[in-house]
Amino acid sequence: MIRFVRKRIGRKIALAGVAAGMGAAALGIVLSGEPLDSRSTWVLVAAVTAGVLATALSLRPVVLTPLDRLTGVMKQAEEGDFLKRVSVESDDELGDLASRFNVMLAKITDLLAERIDRERETEQIQRELDLKKELAEKTDTLEGRIRDLILLMDVTRAITSSLELEEVLAKITDMVGGALGFDEFAVLLYDSNTREYEIAAAYGFPEGMEVVGLKFRHDEGIISLMHERRDTVLIQDTSKEPRYLHFKGARKDDGSLLAIPLLYQDRIVGALSFNRPGKNSFDLQEIWLLQAVASQASLAIANARLHRETVELSLTDALTGIANRRDLERRLNMELPRAERFGAPLSIIMADIDHFKAYNDTHGHPLGDEILRTVAEILVESVRSIDTVARYGGEEFTIVLPHIEKEQALEVAEKLREAIGSHEFPYADTQPGGRITFSLGVATFPDDATTIQDILNAADVALYHAKSRGRNRVEGYYAKLADCEEESRGVATC
Repeated sequence: MIRFVRKRIGRKIALAGVAAGMGAAALGIVLSGEPLDSRSTWVLVAAVTAGVLATALSLRPVVLTPLDRLTGVMKQAEEGDFLKRVSVESDDELGDLASRFNVMLAKITDLLAERIDRERETEQIQRELDLKKELAEKTDTLEGRIRDLILLMDVTRAITSSLELEEVLAKITDMVGGALGFDEFAVLLYDSNTREYEIAAAYGFPEGMEVVGLKFRHDEGIISLMHERRDTVLIQDTSKEPRYLHFKGARKDDGSLLAIPLLYQDRIVGALSFNRPGKNSFDLQEIWLLQAVASQASLAIANARLHRETVELSLTDALTGIANRRDLERRLNMELPRAERFGAPLSIIMADIDHFKAYNDTHGHPLGDEILRTVAEILVESVRSIDTVARYGGEEFTIVLPHIEKEQALEVAEKLREAIGSHEFPYADTQPGGRITFSLGVATFPDDATTIQDILNAADVALYHAKSRGRNRVEGYYAKLADCEEESRGVATC
């Protein structure tokens, strides 16, 4: 019987109602034998009230308390707490509802756990994807850096493989334009004496834009910013930069400009200037690469300049500033084969200052050196730019005249003699004849000789013939003079 009642909440409520009704009925029977009066009425009301209260009290543990517990857990679940469970204390419908609600919460908990696991797996997959992407980006960056370094090594090897400035400049433009792919750029060299930058080489400029040779003062245009800062200058939009000179009007279009100084031992030797159409055309990776190229180009240009200066010193007479004997031989080694190849004449003049030792002994070496410098200047000013004037040794000079026959060479020699003789040298009146004079001998290839040494010897023989005939004169080489030379130099009868 008890089991039958426990299984249904309705049965419990019915049983509680029956019990309450029976109580109220019993109370009514007790009161029915007496006349209804005020006291009886209150007794009856009390009995009914007691029945209602009894019914309510009997329903609380059966219905209300389980419902309160279930409602409380449902509110917690609504707020996201799915780990709470309803206490199941009966086998009736409320107990069954609580059990099923607990099962539902358990399934929700399982689903949430699965969801959390999936989210974690998703997060892990996303992290792996992000790591792979980052690795790929770093790999691409690393590969790009490696490519840049390989190109930089190639550029460095190319531009440092020569000590000739023109060749270095050509290789810079070829490698930066060809290997690195940067078009429309210029190499500028800085002259510390004039404080000017001059475009010495250019690459990629449109046809008709003659920018080579353009000069910029150190304090004008964008170059002034770079010169002042001694650092890279990037102009992302030249249309907004009033100092941009458009290559002195040679370049019409706007765009982006990058100027990198060429520094060697903290000295500016030049600059690299890059132009590109469009705004913001240079990225950081390119700038880094070009700065590395500029560093190597600075070294190559400085070495080439130093080499040129060294060569010039080794080929230049320190006193007079003209070619020395070594340079004379170098030029003859170029001119004589050229004359032979084209069947052209080549004349040599050997010249000597008359009585120079006497002047030196009388007035001292400083004044003697001044005479030598002045004579060298007169000779250079009196011949063509393609001719070579060299100091052969002491007070003796050599002039190389390409494409000049002997008769013309004799005329040139006479012109030189007159130029020296008419110049007002200091203390010239102490010399024989009251002036500084010049003796000259002329020999011509191929008439008088066919080798460098032979033609120099022939001109020297003619010079000594001029000396032997009284000085201050011009003599050409002839075959019979060689016999005179062998017999005795300075014999006037020859």
